[in-house]
Amino acid sequence: MDKQATFNNGRFSWQEGYSAFSYSKSHVMQVVKYIETQEEHHKKKTFIDEYKTILKKFDVEFDERYIFQPVEESRDAFLRNADGG
Repeated sequence: MDKQATFNNGRFSWQEGYSAFSYSKSHVMQVVKYIETQEEHHKKKTFIDEYKTILKKFDVEFDERYIFQPVEESRDAFLRNADGG
């Protein structure tokens, strides 16, 4: 079964923002290893928690209101806005 097909049962929409981080060529293998073990890693720490850790590590100022929301929270917020409340 294709994991992509069951990722989000709610309405799809693009996020309003994005972020990108770059690493030097000397860190490529560390990044590859991180990607390869990401599924296991995220069993211990959520994506959102890790994202905030990275922002802090790189001294990126951020507003909690604009941090990614889990799919369920995003869906609920969308439905509240769609209903006018």
